[in-house]
Amino acid sequence: MRSLPSASTAWTQKAKHVLRCLQSWSAAACSISFAGLCGQAARSLYHWFLALSSNDAVDLRALDAVKQMLAELYRGGDAELRNCIVASCLEHLFESRRLAEYFADWQDDPVLAAGYSEALEWGRDFWPGQRGY
Repeated sequence: MRSLPSASTAWTQKAKHVLRCLQSWSAAACSISFAGLCGQAARSLYHWFLALSSNDAVDLRALDAVKQMLAELYRGGDAELRNCIVASCLEHLFESRRLAEYFADWQDDPVLAAGYSEALEWGRDFWPGQRGY
């Protein structure tokens, strides 16, 4: 298996750093507010994931790796961390139908399905033809 291109590796390393930050914060940090540190880190992850998915030069495996890391973080998180991930990252990613479809396999996972459904409820309101768009 060949290694990821350097641009993809750099993006993956940035995402890993943000995921480590999210993982290390206590539930209290996430429940302070979504303007708090946890929300900021999840929002940064949203921006990085969006940039990865929009860049044709990025190897798809880098995007898959970030998605997998996010799934592992969600599965291992408590309710506050899961809520932080959904509200500050996934809901906004799912404003893009393409990205919501990319995460569709989460529906088949007993833990991830709840986060997927919650984020989809928000995101699909931004799709063309929905709620006046």
